[in-house]
Amino acid sequence: MQSAVIKKKQQILSNVLLNNDVTQITTPYFKFFEQDALCKLGQLPQVYRTIEEYWGSMIRKGATTIWEEYNPNLSDDQQYAMYGDPFGKSLCHAWGASPVYLLGRYFFGLRPTKPGYKTFEINPHLEKFKELECTLPIKDGVVKFNLKDAKLTIWTNKTGGTVINNGIKISLNKNEELII
Repeated sequence: MQSAVIKKKQQILSNVLLNNDVTQITTPYFKFFEQDALCKLGQLPQVYRTIEEYWGSMIRKGATTIWEEYNPNLSDDQQYAMYGDPFGKSLCHAWGASPVYLLGRYFFGLRPTKPGYKTFEINPHLEKFKELECTLPIKDGVVKFNLKDAKLTIWTNKTGGTVINNGIKISLNKNEELII
């Protein structure tokens, strides 16, 4: 049974998600679901590239918010057209800001293990980052990450945290830094 599931996942990856012959998604809203599926299938390097290339390209074109639709292959003049109107595209669609969720959930690895983050787990996958500083909100608290000089420091102001580092579970104590 296990090998059949693995085979199905590989077929989904090769025949759909990573198949360039399949029409590519051009809305940030639906791009999220594609990237979320890739994360769940262990394709973090691919997702990181997509964040850089898709959302990053939008920012490099001057976006200060996430656009309703974005096709990196269109010219600048064509980027703003939608619904037959040369300037019909919304340039402020919050639901397209999914890299924030993808980074927090899969790269920082923060997820609740009991409802309302009564307990939570952090399983970081930050290999693509050389340096970062981030604060992620959780119910009644925050989790802070600082990566510098190949050392990751994690801190929270809430009890109930566990960090997984190389398969080892480490308690994350309230108001104490954990350096891994």
